[in-house]
Amino acid sequence: MGTPFDWFGPESWPNSPAVTPVQRAHRLLLRMVVEKHGFQPYAQEWWHFTLINEPFPGTYFDFPVQSVPFRFPGAVSPGKGAPETALQALMHTVQGGAAK
Repeated sequence: MGTPFDWFGPESWPNSPAVTPVQRAHRLLLRMVVEKHGFQPYAQEWWHFTLINEPFPGTYFDFPVQSVPFRFPGAVSPGKGAPETALQALMHTVQGGAAK
């Protein structure tokens, strides 16, 4: 993605020229997915989105952020028909299919 989340410099802007084209593509893909599910992006942070129909608009929550392994639902082991990359699996999901 080019920067950690919570990075507030201009590199965190979604279309920042300071990151690679692949990183900008990942940012765009994330944006497409979350917008599809009712979130609105914040223009200066690739990682910041707000739920449009917020059920608790006056409430702030503080959840711990963790780094955990993720496996796409329906993905199979490499070499058995799985997408080559997580990005390919996500693109397939966004386009209306499920990872094969």
